[in-house]
Formats: sequence, C-alpha cells, structure tokens
Amino acid sequence: MIHFAVVMGVVPAVQQVRHALADALDATRYFAGDRFERVGPSGGWVAAGIAAVDPLCEPRVVACGDALAVLDGSASGTGHHREDLAGHLLDSFVQAGPPGVHAALTGTYGFVGISPTLGLRAFGDFSGLQPLFWGHGPGFAVVSNRSTTVRELVGGEGWDLHAMSWLVGYSEHFGERMPAVGSSLLIPGSEAQVAWGDHKVKIVRSDALTWPAPNDEPGPDPTPSEWDEITAAAIDYVRSQHDASTRMIFFLTGGKDSRLALALAKAAGLSDEQLAVRTMGPPDSPEVEVAKAVADAAGFAHKRMGPPVDDEGPSGAIRHPDAAWLDLCHHLYRYDGGITPWDGITDDLSGTVIQVKGFGGELYRRTNVKNIRKRAIMTLDELSAAICASPQPHDPLGLLRPEERARQVELRRAWVQAAVADVRLDLVPERFYIEQHLSQWNGQIDLPKPGRINVNPLIQPALAQKVLEVPLAVRQEERFHFEIMRRAAPELVGIPFLDDTWAAAVRDGSPLPLPAKPFPTAVRTRTGLLGRVWARTRGRGRARRPAAVLRPEPYRYLTLPGMDQLIDRAADETAMGSVCDMARLAELARDPDRIGSAAEVKSFLSCVAMALALLGRDEAVLDRPMELLL
Repeated sequence: MIHFAVVMGVVPAVQQVRHALADALDATRYFAGDRFERVGPSGGWVAAGIAAVDPLCEPRVVACGDALAVLDGSASGTGHHREDLAGHLLDSFVQAGPPGVHAALTGTYGFVGISPTLGLRAFGDFSGLQPLFWGHGPGFAVVSNRSTTVRELVGGEGWDLHAMSWLVGYSEHFGERMPAVGSSLLIPGSEAQVAWGDHKVKIVRSDALTWPAPNDEPGPDPTPSEWDEITAAAIDYVRSQHDASTRMIFFLTGGKDSRLALALAKAAGLSDEQLAVRTMGPPDSPEVEVAKAVADAAGFAHKRMGPPVDDEGPSGAIRHPDAAWLDLCHHLYRYDGGITPWDGITDDLSGTVIQVKGFGGELYRRTNVKNIRKRAIMTLDELSAAICASPQPHDPLGLLRPEERARQVELRRAWVQAAVADVRLDLVPERFYIEQHLSQWNGQIDLPKPGRINVNPLIQPALAQKVLEVPLAVRQEERFHFEIMRRAAPELVGIPFLDDTWAAAVRDGSPLPLPAKPFPTAVRTRTGLLGRVWARTRGRGRARRPAAVLRPEPYRYLTLPGMDQLIDRAADETAMGSVCDMARLAELARDPDRIGSAAEVKSFLSCVAMALALLGRDEAVLDRPMELLL
C-alpha cells in the first residue's frame, strides 16, 4: 500500500515544493512505512510518499528518466505481467497513454503517469474505488491519494463547511469539492491532465466507460449464447485477479451481490485454500444463517466473525468515554473528514488482511437506491426528486440551515440536468451510483490501509459496459445476477435470500426452480428505530423473545459525556452556525433519546465530526502494517 503525492509544474515552483513534501506527508500519514522520493531529471516533477508491506504489488512507483508511473489500489496485471507490474505500466503509459494502462490492468486502481510527450495524466478505473485528489499551488499542480496531503501542499487552511455539510444532509459526500480546503476529488470517468512544463490542471472525460448518448436506443436482451459469453468473460476476469498463493477472506452476506461474487470465485477455480469464507454477526444472526447455507452449497467452509451475544441481547456498553472520543478524533483524521462516524469507525489497526466483497454489484441491478431501483423510466422532474432524496431522506433531523439545505438540493438538481444532457435518461441513476456512491462512500472508506486491502470481483469494466447497453427491464429484474449465477454456480440460485427474492419475471422464466419467499431464518428480522430487531421463531408461530435491539456501535456515541459542551464550544468558537442550526443541535445533544432512525444518528454524528474538525480535534493515528494475516 502507498500514500503518495506527485507534483508537476514550472521548475522553480516544483523545487520549492519538493522541500515541503516530507512535512506534508508526515502531517497526513496514516500508516507506518518506508519513505521514497523520485525526481525528474528536468526538475519539472517530483513524487514522494510512504510505502508499506504490500502482498499485491511491489514496487508501486517506477521512474525512468523523465517518465513516472504510480499505481494505487488492488489491481492486478493482465496476461503474464504480474512481476514488475509498475514497470510494465510505465512502458504501457509511455507507448499508448491511458488506454494502454487500462488494457494492462484488472481490478480497482488509481494511476498517475508522467512523460515529456503526455505531461501528467491521473485517472482510475471506472468505479472510483481508488479515489485520487488534486489541487493547484503557485506554479504547480499536485495529485495525491489523500485529500489532506493536497491541502498541506497547496497551502489550504482548515475545513470546508459546505463540503462537510453534505454528510449532515445525506450521510455521503457529493461533488468534487472536498472537506480539506484546496483539494478536489477526481470524479470517476474523469482524467486530470497537466501539459509538460505547465501547472494548470485540465479535467476531461476518460475512456474508462462509454455511456450511451441521450438519443441512443438500448440494445436487445442478451441471447442465451450471449449470456454464456458474458459469464465466461466474468469468470476469466475473476481468475485473472487472483494469485493462487495468496489467501483471502471472503465476506459473505445474505444478499445477492456477495453471492454472485462467490459464484464467480468458485467457477474461477478458487477453493478453501484461497478463500476463507466469513460472515459478520452474533451467533443467532439471520445473516450468518443464510450465508452458511450458501457457503455449504458452494462447498466452502464457513465461519462466523463477531462477539458472542447472550439471550437478552447486547448490553449496550461502550468503551471508556476517553477512548470513545479518541475513536471519533481518529476517524476524522483517518478519512479526511469525508465519512460519517457511523461508517468505518475502528480501533487502531495492525496487520493486513486481503478481503473479498461484493462491492459494486448494485450497479448491475440499478443502483443501491430503493426508490429508484424498481421504477420504470421516470420523467426528469421525478428523477431529480428521487436523487434529491437518495440514499436517505434529506437532512432528517432538520440540522441544516434552510439556505444550506436549499443549496444542496439545487446542486443535486444541477447534476441531474448535466447528466441528462450527456447520457440516456434511464441510465442517469447508474451514473449517479458510480460517481456519487461508489467513489464518494465505498472508495473513501475502503482505500487500502493497514487492516484490510479490498478485492472487488464485481468491478469489471466489460460487465459494466454491457449493463449500459441492455434494456432497463434487464437491469430492474436483476438478470445479470441471475443469468451469471445460474451458469457459474447453479446450486446457489435456489437458496432463498435474506429478506429478498428473485424478481417475478425471473422466477417465471427460469429453467430452474426458484424460491418465491425469503430464507426462512430461525430468527425473524425487522427494521427497528436503531438497528435490526431480531426475534426467535419457535415452532410454527413467531413468538418474539424479549426485544434485543442490536444498536450499531456508533449509536452509543450519542450518549458520550461532554457532547453538549462540544456543541456549545463549536457554536461559540467556530463558523459552524453558518451551515447548521446550532440551537437545534444543542437540544439533541442534551436529549439524544429524540434521535431515532439510523439516518438521524448519521446526521447527528456528522455534526459531531464537523464540530471536532473546526475545533482542531482531529488527531493523527498511525496504523501499523505487519505480516499478512488471515
């Protein structure tokens, strides 16, 4: 894994910034490792960073004369180019530019290349799961995989209130403007270019995916032979990603995406020797129950991961308040203020695990947004309204000032208008999913780091391209999941899902018997105010045991001592009141029992993170990579 910054510009400016690189990296580093520096002989560029133990690719930085290649992410080389992958990418970049790099890689990646002919080019795979950030300074441009590193180098100060307020409104960041002042996200499907000897960044559309134009007609339904070809290509892609000598943890849930990923892994020839199948949850978790049935059917051993829970449910105990506050401060630092504390909060990390997940599978079944997924083609106004209410109700606690709330709605509507002018109307949700969810949430929370490196077998450019070509009904009916799974591992399509089923149209046309009801788990699930409430099923009836509300750990941060004092300080000493209703926030800090749904908890905790940031309470955390763990 790597934490890096690449600077290019006029020679005097680059040489001046070179002396600040080490300090900028030190001020924003999040793991221990070895330092490196590469300097172009012309003096027009410099690259520096910190590299740690990496089971997927070493080295990740290669320079030859005035040419440079930097690779970030869990990518693998196509064909036989597995050794010295970065060196091969440098050759591909110099000879063929970005298309040569895309052709040489599988998986998720961010790439920065420099050559005298091409200048600087920064781009990633289509998903944005390995985000890159950029900024301008006097006479230079900088690209990094950490937004606060960009801020340090360009001379930005503090936090952007408008950027942070997206987490309060939607629990996800939106747009290119990042919380770290002076830094911008390279939106998926975009490429940053800096001409040789220049310092101005130009953002252009990349060729990672080809989106149908507004007037393009969708293609026909794939034929059975075409589904055979699609499945074979998907299996080959997964096979190309995996080194038989590397053991990984496969996280299996009760849903469709991870099951499809497991089907592809099995068809690609992976076994217990390469994959340790695990599911997170307490002993009586319905998720664990369903996942075990799937793993057993696929021929993989399965284990549960998670703490024991007694018959009365979790105690609700929390870490010592001082340690819990430190968790929040570390979370703010680790994710550069771009992720709500509901997601990804963790203790300090050590060791490294390669884990496989079904991230990205929602693209093949029309996004992660339920109020969009099953609907027919919507009008422009209907689509704008749905996206303005995604992935959760906007500002659920009413914590944003009216003008900030209106600003967010207007920016989302403007995004929809721009997207409709560029792609076919029924594909706008898919573009929103890639640009504003995969990149803004999954990408930032799952950057390779000590503790985990993510491999995403469903992020396949050819498969994603095919999704953009088929009719809407194929995507709505989740035909990609079904047709590929029934060919790759037919024994898995007949196992019911947790709280879900195959679409009626799929069941009616299936050559295999498919269940019409969800998995009959021993524990019934329903959505409670603060998480999932599980109830034991006894005999033929459904007698609930005493309710055990399994509150996610972040809920318990609401009752930390000193919460009201933090909000009062932020109101008195910062400009947070320009975007948030501080009186309303103070009321909730003093009476957290009024905060109910998960969306409300996320919104409140995002305000807490903003207050900590503006008061300078982000606290550096140094995670420590060690040997590869299982």
